[in-house]
Formats: sequence, structure tokens, C-alpha cells
Amino acid sequence: MKKIFILFVFILMSLGINAQNNAIKTGPVALAFGNANIAFEHQFADKMSFLLKGSYLYGFKVGDDRVDGYSVGAGFRYYLKQKKNLAGFYVQPQAKYSSVGYINVAAILGYQFRWDGGFVLDLGVGPSKYIVVGDGESLTVPLIWPVMTLAIGYAF
Repeated sequence: MKKIFILFVFILMSLGINAQNNAIKTGPVALAFGNANIAFEHQFADKMSFLLKGSYLYGFKVGDDRVDGYSVGAGFRYYLKQKKNLAGFYVQPQAKYSSVGYINVAAILGYQFRWDGGFVLDLGVGPSKYIVVGDGESLTVPLIWPVMTLAIGYAF
């Protein structure tokens, strides 16, 4: 976990921080259920940004088992109509790997609010597909699951 955090910080530092083109966010609802998470968004072109995500799942119960693990992911965001940087309606494909034993791909439609003080509220919903990975073979879970985004943060 320490190596992943150091790599994440290194990537953030190497991007070159430009005013109002970056945001750091977290999902407070997920935190309440044992998922500490952080996301970094960087706008690299007009109406386009990418996201890097990391989370740590701690003490989550599945039946009688306790699950601890991490996940890392990335996404591309295209803002359909953008009033200011990192704000407006967007579409976002994303992928995530989890040490718990799955890969997740999702497509999200959402809206991100950004106020003048830098506060950010991100809301989104869409379908996701989980692919269970284990023992050298992949087993695809046959169902499509909903994914929701509720994140708060700061744009700088």
C-alpha cells in the first residue's frame, strides 16, 4: 500500500499543477462503509480530463469473512457542455483493478459542480461489469451492476 501511495504522489507531482485544472475528491458515503478512497482529476484539454483513483477496503464483511484490500483505477472524462474547467455534464469510461480479485469496467454519465471557492461536488451513475480473477483463470460474472459516484473535493 505504501508503494502505491508513493507512486500516486509522484504522478501528481509530475503533472505540473496548473490553476483550476486539477481536483482532488473523496467519496464520503463509501468511507462510512469501510472504503477509504481518493481520486485525482486533471484537465489536459478543452472538455477532456483523466482521473486516477485509489482506494483501500478495510474490515468489509462478506459472510463470515473479513475482506481487506486495495484498488487502483483510471478513467477518461469528456464534458459535453462545459461552463468552466472541471464542471458540467460528462461521460466517463473507467477501469479498476482490485487486489481482492476482480477487474471492473464501467461507463458513467454524470454532472460535476464547481463553485468559485474551489469546492467540487461530483454526481454520476452508470452500468459496470465485474470480471472475477483468480487462480490463473478468469471467470466473468454474468450480471451488469450499477455504479454510482458521489464525491466531494477541491479544485485547484
